[in-house]
Amino acid sequence: MAPQHVRKQTRLAIALAMVAGYVDGFGLLKFSTYLSFMSGNTTQTGANLGRAAFGLAIPSAIAIGAFLAGVILGNLWSRPEKHARTVFLIVGVTLGITCAGLRMLLLDPFPAIAIVACSMGLMNTAFSRVGNEPVNLTFVTGALNKLGGHLARAGKGLPLNGAMGDWDTHAGRAALLASIWGAFLIGAVLAGIATGLLGDWTLLVPALAVIGVGLFLGGTEAGPSSAADANSPD
Repeated sequence: MAPQHVRKQTRLAIALAMVAGYVDGFGLLKFSTYLSFMSGNTTQTGANLGRAAFGLAIPSAIAIGAFLAGVILGNLWSRPEKHARTVFLIVGVTLGITCAGLRMLLLDPFPAIAIVACSMGLMNTAFSRVGNEPVNLTFVTGALNKLGGHLARAGKGLPLNGAMGDWDTHAGRAALLASIWGAFLIGAVLAGIATGLLGDWTLLVPALAVIGVGLFLGGTEAGPSSAADANSPD
C-alpha cells in the first residue's frame, strides 16, 4: 500500500483535476473558450486566424496569455512551506469574485476569461507530482500519453525506474493517471449540469472547493513543486 502522504497527494490531484475540468467546461459553455486547456485554445486561435475570423480568435488568445501569466507568477513566487495553501486560497477567492462580477454584470467576458485562465495557470504551479510521478492538472493529453506508456510497460512486465517501493508499479501509475483524467472528465460533466441550473453562479462551486482545499491542506499533501514539473507533459 502506498504511504499516507502519497494517498493524500492522490486525493488532492483528483480533486484539483475535477476543479480544472469543471472550470474548463464552464468556460466552453459560457464563453466558447477553454479556461484551463490551452492546447484546445491554441487550436481554436490558429484555426480562426487561418480563416481570418480575428474576432473569434481573441477570447482563446486572451486565455492563452493569461494562463501563461499565471504560470509565470506562480514560478516567480518564492517557495515558502505554505505556498500551495496560499495559492489555492487566492485561486478560490478569485473564482468567487469573478462569479460575483459575472452575476452582477460588472465583468465583461474578456476580463472574466483573463482572470479565470490566469488563476488556472497559477493553480498549476502549486501541485506538480504524486509521489515520484509528475502530474499536470490541465494537460489531459499528456496524462493519456503517459497512461498509455505505463500500460504498455506493465504489459511487457518491465520494472518501474525510480519506484518508491513494491507498491509503486507501472500499473499503479497508470491507475493514478486514469483517475486524474477521469476526474477532469467528471468535472466537465458536472459543469454542464451546473451551468444549466446555476447560470452565472456556476463558478461558485469550484471557488468554494478550492478555498476548502486551501483551508484544510496539510503541509506535505501538495508535494514538491518546480517550474519544470508544473508544466511538464511527461
